[in-house]
Amino acid sequence: SPVSCNHFDLECKGNQTHADCSGLGLAEIPSHLSPDLCLLDLSNNSLTTIPAHAFQMYPKLKFLFIRFNKIVKLSNFSFATLPALDTLDLHGNWLEMTSSAFPADAFSSLVSLQLLRINRNNPILNKTGHVYPDDALSKLVSLTHLYMDGIEVTEATPFGSGFLSLKKLGYLSLSGSNNGYCYMKRLYNNTFENLGHLYDLDLQGCGLQGDLIEAGAFSPLTNLTTLSLISNDNINIDGLPAIFYGLRNALNLRRFLLNQIVHRYSLSICLDGSYLQHFPKHLNYFEARENRLEGIDRHVVDQLSPSLETLDISGNKFVFGTYLKDIHKMKSLKRVMINSATIDFPIPIVYPSTGHDVKNSTCNLYEYRETDVQDDTFIIRLPPKLERIQMNDAGLNYLFTKMHFDPDNSLQVLSLRENHFPSLWGPIYGLNKLTFLDLSFCFIAHISPEFFQNMTSLEVLLLQGNPLGDFFADPSSAGVFSHLTNLNTLNMSFSNIYLLPEALLSQMKNLQKLSLDRNRLESFTLSISAATTLELLNLSDTHISTLPLQTRQHIDWLISRNVTTKIYMADAPISCDCQNYDFMNWMAQSPAFARNFKGYTCVFPDFSTINLATDINETVTYLNRKCSSHSVLFFVVGSCTAVVFGLIICVIVYRFRWNLKYLYYGAYVLFQGKKRDARQHEFTYDAFICYAEEDFRFVRDTLRVELAGRGLKIFIHTEDFTSGEFISSNIVRAVNVSRKTVVVLTKELLESHWCSFEVEMARMESVYTGRQVLVFVLMEEIPKSRLGRELLYCIKNNTYMEYPGERASTAQMQVWWDKLAKDIKI
Repeated sequence: SPVSCNHFDLECKGNQTHADCSGLGLAEIPSHLSPDLCLLDLSNNSLTTIPAHAFQMYPKLKFLFIRFNKIVKLSNFSFATLPALDTLDLHGNWLEMTSSAFPADAFSSLVSLQLLRINRNNPILNKTGHVYPDDALSKLVSLTHLYMDGIEVTEATPFGSGFLSLKKLGYLSLSGSNNGYCYMKRLYNNTFENLGHLYDLDLQGCGLQGDLIEAGAFSPLTNLTTLSLISNDNINIDGLPAIFYGLRNALNLRRFLLNQIVHRYSLSICLDGSYLQHFPKHLNYFEARENRLEGIDRHVVDQLSPSLETLDISGNKFVFGTYLKDIHKMKSLKRVMINSATIDFPIPIVYPSTGHDVKNSTCNLYEYRETDVQDDTFIIRLPPKLERIQMNDAGLNYLFTKMHFDPDNSLQVLSLRENHFPSLWGPIYGLNKLTFLDLSFCFIAHISPEFFQNMTSLEVLLLQGNPLGDFFADPSSAGVFSHLTNLNTLNMSFSNIYLLPEALLSQMKNLQKLSLDRNRLESFTLSISAATTLELLNLSDTHISTLPLQTRQHIDWLISRNVTTKIYMADAPISCDCQNYDFMNWMAQSPAFARNFKGYTCVFPDFSTINLATDINETVTYLNRKCSSHSVLFFVVGSCTAVVFGLIICVIVYRFRWNLKYLYYGAYVLFQGKKRDARQHEFTYDAFICYAEEDFRFVRDTLRVELAGRGLKIFIHTEDFTSGEFISSNIVRAVNVSRKTVVVLTKELLESHWCSFEVEMARMESVYTGRQVLVFVLMEEIPKSRLGRELLYCIKNNTYMEYPGERASTAQMQVWWDKLAKDIKI
């Protein structure tokens, strides 16, 4: 019976159709399909040959895909009667580069074909007898895009004369890095002599060796606009002069990609200007990523294209040098990328066989010239048209102190994310046009009030992922953004923020987007009244349970002025009780919230929860009925209770008035004595560790080592309890002589009677002395139902930190341990 193929109307005009016959195990081309087919997909089948006139029943085909079959050869006139065919995809088969696999008339009659893929057919590329099938390809007079495997050629077997017939061929890919195979190894002066009409050539991952590229190899390609030599790590820096010399007449070359042409195990390179003597002079875009470059001499900048607009040298490790004095000479430069490496290599399993050192380099990183401007102030001169700098994850590790830029610059975007700037001191001078600054995930813990004072043009500020909690908890941080009057986007999500000064945003009248999600905020204390165009307030995944009336009123005012303000509070524990009824009712009606309330959870006083996405209106109705039905009863009972208690208190006070006076003065004297004793008290230990026995190894080998290394003295019950005393007495003494009690909170601890006793004694110590005693280290996710109401209350009202564990880097863990030690010392 005939095979059933799925039919779809797709990209074909009129009543023409698309037939998907892929993955059906076909060994022959189906003949029962609609003669009006426009697109036929026969990929992932078992076809081995394409006989002559195989598709004569489908004369209207425009797109034909025969990928990943087992085709070993074509026939003469395999695709005859397909005059409208535009795209033919044969990649992933077994078609070797031989005349028998590609007979001379294999592609005859394909007069409309524009794109042909015959790549990924030759896994063995240095096999003798392989030649490019130029006779067969010469019939494709309309071909514009060709994808082939790159085979190793000899001087006598370049791209044949048949390619001269392909007058419209502009794009040729021989790439071996993505979906093809390529091992060309060497290039002769005549290799491309029949491809002078190309404008885009991709030789990515072709195993080219720099010392086997002849100086005139690229000379015939005078029409090139784009050339890619990515991932040819045997070219090396020494192979550049021959490549650049061959391109000296490619006056139309605009894009040049030279990424990863140096072996990744080579020593770092300082590039001198002699290698760039014939560097193309009309480039707009140049990439040289991941080439082990560490520096350049001052002659390199003089050799670069004066028309260069985009320069991507990411993945290199540049050091500070005098070449930076000359970057302002790049008059056309608009974009610079110096980000981290993007290629993740597997762990090596073979030692490198040869060296790749630069020969005869005369590079000088520290050259000074008589024409250099001498100034007592260190001033950085940027290219006059430079608009964007990206240095993400570039290994920068600095205190961001005072910097001077020549104000004659056009810099608008500065992205420095994922570096290490623990303190932002500033001020920064000269960046008068900067509108976008990304300092996210830079380990920033402090920002000076002076840092932003000269960035009045800033519109977007990204600070997410920095440990800014303690900084913003200090009321003195309120003015840190006071100069950013034009800011419209502020992102401080995932920054361990637990408190914000009310006046932090008082000068941000143009603020439109504020992101505070994934922080430890328990209440929203910010005043947003200055933000008259606020469009986004993101409080998702915080501990905020409600919004104050002032904030709600301002949101209503914005919406009344046709501002499309949106609020996000998904994964925040919104309170479901009578005190929060007004907010719940407002949230259900306000257009500021998405109507589906996906991810919104309401928490009742007994810690049970309900998903508001189900029906928030039903929840609000329930609260309204519950709260209003009891209000009169509460009032009557409360009034009667108050009267009764008032009478009882009056009788007791009168009856025992002398006793009460005695107790009052006695307690007062005792309290004053306690205060004096507390001021004179010196703790024997910094921290008493409360933990379950199952966590002993972590406490002994990790927690104690890290805290002791930061100068803290630790009390552990297995080592410091006094023998012969009751356990309860030891616990009370440990809590009393320790500045803090650190609770290593795990599921096992919840099952321990003595651990619970230790937590309770620490809580009583806090109540009795009036000082903060408890510090919780949350080792794992524990459902609230297992914690219990009292322990939840303790956690909420004391310092707690989530232990990052294996998901954190070494640097992030060091910051975490520093924070824990600091909290213990407070």
